[in-house]
Amino acid sequence: MSKHIFLAGLILLLVLIFAQIIAANAEFNPVETAPADPSHPDTNPPAISEWFTSLHNHQGGQCCGEADGYPAEVIQETTSREGEHYLMRGVARITDPSRKEIWKNGHLIKTRDAITSGDLTVKFSYMLTSLEKYGNPLPHALVFVRVTEGKIDYVYCVVPLAPLY
Repeated sequence: MSKHIFLAGLILLLVLIFAQIIAANAEFNPVETAPADPSHPDTNPPAISEWFTSLHNHQGGQCCGEADGYPAEVIQETTSREGEHYLMRGVARITDPSRKEIWKNGHLIKTRDAITSGDLTVKFSYMLTSLEKYGNPLPHALVFVRVTEGKIDYVYCVVPLAPLY
């Protein structure tokens, strides 16, 4: 009888430990806390806002601010080797080139320009990919660009999707 009580207690302990692990991972899982509408940064969880401000490329340049990026699909990843900046250029295609108004605390703080002409495909080197510490928590890649007169004229940073291991 005491053997059954011991096993039941052990199973209960393992279930509680497993529940704690799941709860801890849920708190730090940025995929589950990704914003439904990144044009409203005031609704983003703090972890997402911190992630956006941490984005820098391999040259040390900041990718830009929260909600400045254009959703994109990375068509071809860039590659690198130790001692080389890049071997193969990456290619990304912006999937939402529309104008966005960025609101925070009920105030319009920025307007992301629409890309209205030219190619929505950008080529980028390894040096322009992001250095984020925890991967991309969003369901899509991001491309941070400067838009002048409706055309892309400079690429600041490319944030690919988190790698699938």
